[in-house]
Amino acid sequence: MATAAKSAISAKANLYCKNNCGFYGNSSWHGYCSVCYRDAYLKPKSRTDDAREHQQQQRQSSSAAATAVASSAAAAAAAGLSASFNQFEEKRRQVTGRGASTIKNLLKKPTDSAASARSRSPPAAAVSDDDSASTTGLSTISEVDKHSNYEYMTFVKSLPRAAGVDLTKQIKSAIARLKVLPAATASVEEFSDAAQEFYASLAKRIGAEPAYHRLTEQQRTDALFWAETFLTKRIYRTVFSQGPDEEAKDIALQKKLRSLHWVTPAILESRVSNNSPHFYEAVACLLALDTLVTPPAKLDSIVRCANHIFKALNEASGDAASADDFLPALIYVLLKGNPPRLQSNIAFITRFANSARLNTGEQGYYFTNLCCAVSFLESLNHESLSLPKELFDKFMTGQLSPATHGLSVAERVAQCLALLDAGSSRLNELDAKAKQLRTDMDSVEADMAKCVAEVRDQVAKHRAERPLRLPIKEGRVHQPAE
Repeated sequence: MATAAKSAISAKANLYCKNNCGFYGNSSWHGYCSVCYRDAYLKPKSRTDDAREHQQQQRQSSSAAATAVASSAAAAAAAGLSASFNQFEEKRRQVTGRGASTIKNLLKKPTDSAASARSRSPPAAAVSDDDSASTTGLSTISEVDKHSNYEYMTFVKSLPRAAGVDLTKQIKSAIARLKVLPAATASVEEFSDAAQEFYASLAKRIGAEPAYHRLTEQQRTDALFWAETFLTKRIYRTVFSQGPDEEAKDIALQKKLRSLHWVTPAILESRVSNNSPHFYEAVACLLALDTLVTPPAKLDSIVRCANHIFKALNEASGDAASADDFLPALIYVLLKGNPPRLQSNIAFITRFANSARLNTGEQGYYFTNLCCAVSFLESLNHESLSLPKELFDKFMTGQLSPATHGLSVAERVAQCLALLDAGSSRLNELDAKAKQLRTDMDSVEADMAKCVAEVRDQVAKHRAERPLRLPIKEGRVHQPAE
């Protein structure tokens, strides 16, 4: 049963692009890599949309011309009659408007604090392009995140001045272009296309412009990283979880994972153990995905999760884990963690991460594995686990548990006793650690008390050896008040 289940999991894990271009594919891109997906889907769609828009504009212009011809005769007939009335109405509006505006100005006088606050604060959507405000033009980026700002400034100082100024100018310009897109009407795909075009143009500029010629390969990679980080931080609230039915997909996936709580590592043929600290660290890394706001940070968290999974597998078997062992363990971590808004986070990474990250490298490999694991869990049924449908349904409804299925009463009692034994051993370990912690705390308190006593003794000795004597000038002595 387990071997068949593992074969089903491996069949799902087709990590490479369907075009066999050598890059990693993605279920969100219908099995293609980002490059092939854009060639296969987005470019034809763009041409179709352009043609449809052109036809619509032609229809609108012809309709407007016909309407203008039909209404010109009626307008000419009514022009003479309405001219005198329009002049009277315009004069009446001017007189009324002056009176109303005068009254409003008298009644509505802004306070000094409100006026000064408005004068000090710029518009929220304004992005200055004046690089003279600072050496690197960070005056507009500084509001994003002080910590990231400090790291970015440190990075820019390591670059040639021309490269640092141009990089900041390009980031600011891209943010300004995205802010022009109306959040109410622009689709999330339009934001994604604009971001990907910026990444590609910046990479091309870094490779071609003389200002960047002296940069090392690592500095060029870091420049692209900072561009991606700042850009996605500024648009995160606008574009995250804004795709069609993303919220419904998140809820559906969480319900599905919750219903599969009974799945054990043995069913998935995984050697991962619940008792390993690295297992819970891997779960924590997946849960942290929803707290991070940039694709690089989310991908780093996925890589840390994968590293903890490999460490947990190595602890369980004592041997080095292989790629075939990783995916079943990742599926089990997903089942136990059930991270919130996982579909939205995957969609955000797919849309706004630099495609170079997702097509190759460590981050792309583990992200592709995560997408495969989610796809497997979404479509999981009794055939996926090679279980009879009746038995699968009983597991899903809670009538049976895989941990006790097929065991006699004596074996179930022995299993419960073994669990109690393991729990008791764990409690003893925690109690020993707590006692050691209390001992260490007492030692620290004693050291602190000793340090305070020594400082007091030194101060008292110093004051005794060198008493403070203030010279009193003659004629400046003040008599105490009676």
